[in-house]
Amino acid sequence: MRAYLDTSVIVAALTGEATAPAIRQWRLTRSPIQVTADWTLTEVASALAFKVRTHQLDQAQADAAWGVFNRLTDTGALRLLPVSRDNYHQAANLIRTLDTGLRAADALHLAIAQSAKVNGFATLDMTQSASATSVGMTLVDFDV
Repeated sequence: MRAYLDTSVIVAALTGEATAPAIRQWRLTRSPIQVTADWTLTEVASALAFKVRTHQLDQAQADAAWGVFNRLTDTGALRLLPVSRDNYHQAANLIRTLDTGLRAADALHLAIAQSAKVNGFATLDMTQSASATSVGMTLVDFDV
């Protein structure tokens, strides 16, 4: 199985959110190949900085989470997919044709996942989940 992990899943696992244990268990037992987009680097950095600014994490915790994320990508445990011009066009088309309230960054993740022909799409975002389902993607169930 090849699964695409949205930033929401990665950040939840890295920062110990309530869903983290279920995500970690799934990562260990159910999906040998896990992918995300190069764009996720920027989103993870942004999410960690936001958690520091809002006092959900201190800087040391954010730095540790960033280190784990880099180890995952550096070792290939989480493979980064390039973002192409076609992905941007596909994302724009998803936003224009889906009536789900899909945001730009979430549409870009869906477009990249579609292009990569993944078997599963992992997200904690309900709007993104509805959009993924409406374009025929299979959602990952974390059993939470």
